[in-house]
Amino acid sequence: MKQGQSSPPKSQRVRLWSPGDLRGSPQPLLYTPMGVAIQSRGVLYWAGRFIGGILGILWATITLPLRLVIGIIGVAGRLVGIFLGFMVMVVGVALWAGPLFILGIPLFVVGLLLTLRCLSLSVNSG
Repeated sequence: MKQGQSSPPKSQRVRLWSPGDLRGSPQPLLYTPMGVAIQSRGVLYWAGRFIGGILGILWATITLPLRLVIGIIGVAGRLVGIFLGFMVMVVGVALWAGPLFILGIPLFVVGLLLTLRCLSLSVNSG
Protein backbone atom coordinates (compact mmCIF):
# COMPACT_ATOMS: atom_id res chain seq x y z
CA MET A 1 0.00 0.00 0.00
CA LYS A 2 1.44 3.37 -1.02
CA GLN A 3 1.08 6.34 1.32
CA GLY A 4 0.32 9.95 0.40
CA GLN A 5 -1.86 9.44 -2.66
CA SER A 6 -4.82 11.57 -1.68
CA SER A 7 -5.64 13.05 -5.09
CA PRO A 8 -6.79 11.18 -8.18
CA PRO A 9 -4.42 10.78 -11.13
CA LYS A 10 -4.10 13.77 -13.49
CA SER A 11 -6.15 12.09 -16.19
CA GLN A 12 -9.20 11.83 -13.89
CA ARG A 13 -9.13 15.40 -12.50
CA VAL A 14 -11.95 17.72 -13.50
CA ARG A 15 -10.79 20.56 -15.73
CA LEU A 16 -12.88 23.71 -15.96
CA TRP A 17 -13.54 25.06 -19.41
CA SER A 18 -12.93 28.75 -19.98
CA PRO A 19 -13.59 30.84 -23.11
CA GLY A 20 -10.90 30.22 -25.69
CA ASP A 21 -9.38 27.73 -23.24
CA LEU A 22 -7.48 30.58 -21.57
CA ARG A 23 -5.59 29.34 -18.55
CA GLY A 24 -5.37 32.79 -16.93
CA SER A 25 -9.09 33.53 -17.13
CA PRO A 26 -10.16 35.05 -13.77
CA GLN A 27 -13.61 33.50 -13.87
CA PRO A 28 -14.37 30.43 -15.96
CA LEU A 29 -17.47 30.54 -18.11
CA LEU A 30 -18.86 27.62 -16.14
CA TYR A 31 -19.41 29.85 -13.08
CA THR A 32 -20.33 33.10 -14.83
CA PRO A 33 -24.03 34.03 -14.44
CA MET A 34 -25.91 34.74 -17.64
CA GLY A 35 -26.01 38.37 -18.74
CA VAL A 36 -23.43 39.73 -16.31
CA ALA A 37 -21.23 41.30 -18.97
CA ILE A 38 -24.00 43.18 -20.79
CA GLN A 39 -25.56 45.05 -17.87
CA SER A 40 -24.93 48.79 -17.98
CA ARG A 41 -25.16 51.15 -15.02
CA GLY A 42 -27.55 54.07 -15.36
CA VAL A 43 -27.45 57.61 -14.04
CA LEU A 44 -29.78 56.72 -11.17
CA TYR A 45 -27.41 54.00 -10.01
CA TRP A 46 -24.45 56.37 -9.83
CA ALA A 47 -26.56 59.13 -8.23
CA GLY A 48 -27.71 56.68 -5.57
CA ARG A 49 -24.14 55.58 -4.91
CA PHE A 50 -23.02 59.21 -4.61
CA ILE A 51 -25.84 60.17 -2.21
CA GLY A 52 -25.24 57.02 -0.16
CA GLY A 53 -21.53 57.83 0.10
CA ILE A 54 -22.22 61.42 1.19
CA LEU A 55 -24.70 60.22 3.83
CA GLY A 56 -22.21 57.64 5.08
CA ILE A 57 -19.47 60.24 5.48
CA LEU A 58 -21.89 62.61 7.22
CA TRP A 59 -23.07 59.88 9.63
CA ALA A 60 -19.49 58.85 10.46
CA THR A 61 -18.56 62.49 11.15
CA ILE A 62 -21.57 63.19 13.36
CA THR A 63 -21.23 60.01 15.43
CA LEU A 64 -17.43 60.21 15.85
CA PRO A 65 -17.47 61.93 19.31
CA LEU A 66 -20.00 59.43 20.66
CA ARG A 67 -18.00 56.48 19.32
CA LEU A 68 -14.81 57.88 20.86
CA VAL A 69 -16.43 58.29 24.30
CA ILE A 70 -17.88 54.77 24.17
CA GLY A 71 -14.49 53.37 23.11
CA ILE A 72 -12.64 55.15 25.93
CA ILE A 73 -15.17 53.88 28.49
CA GLY A 74 -14.76 50.35 27.11
CA VAL A 75 -10.97 50.48 27.33
CA ALA A 76 -11.10 51.93 30.87
CA GLY A 77 -13.50 49.15 31.93
CA ARG A 78 -11.20 46.49 30.54
CA LEU A 79 -8.18 47.99 32.33
CA VAL A 80 -10.05 48.06 35.65
CA GLY A 81 -11.15 44.44 35.10
CA ILE A 82 -7.57 43.35 34.35
CA PHE A 83 -6.30 45.11 37.48
CA LEU A 84 -9.05 43.60 39.68
CA GLY A 85 -8.54 40.12 38.21
CA PHE A 86 -4.82 40.28 38.78
CA MET A 87 -5.29 41.39 42.38
CA VAL A 88 -7.78 38.59 43.04
CA MET A 89 -5.30 36.10 41.54
CA VAL A 90 -2.53 37.38 43.83
CA VAL A 91 -4.77 37.09 46.89
CA GLY A 92 -5.83 33.61 45.75
CA VAL A 93 -2.23 32.44 45.41
CA ALA A 94 -1.39 33.91 48.84
CA LEU A 95 -4.30 32.03 50.42
CA TRP A 96 -3.45 28.91 48.43
CA ALA A 97 0.08 28.86 49.91
CA GLY A 98 -1.26 29.11 53.46
CA PRO A 99 -3.74 27.12 55.49
CA LEU A 100 -6.76 28.58 53.62
CA PHE A 101 -6.05 26.80 50.33
CA ILE A 102 -9.74 25.81 50.13
CA LEU A 103 -10.56 29.50 49.56
CA GLY A 104 -7.40 30.28 47.60
CA ILE A 105 -7.94 27.89 44.71
CA PRO A 106 -11.41 29.16 43.70
CA LEU A 107 -10.32 32.77 44.26
CA PHE A 108 -7.34 32.27 41.96
CA VAL A 109 -9.55 30.67 39.27
CA VAL A 110 -12.10 33.52 39.47
CA GLY A 111 -9.30 36.09 39.16
CA LEU A 112 -7.81 34.21 36.23
CA LEU A 113 -11.16 34.02 34.42
CA LEU A 114 -11.82 37.73 35.02
CA THR A 115 -8.39 38.66 33.68
CA LEU A 116 -8.74 36.47 30.61
CA ARG A 117 -12.23 37.82 29.94
CA CYS A 118 -10.95 41.40 30.03
CA LEU A 119 -7.99 40.54 27.79
CA SER A 120 -10.15 38.98 25.08
CA LEU A 121 -10.47 41.06 21.93
CA SER A 122 -14.07 40.20 21.12
CA VAL A 123 -16.25 43.14 20.11
CA ASN A 124 -19.60 41.54 20.95
CA SER A 125 -19.90 41.19 24.71
CA GLY A 126 -23.50 39.98 24.72
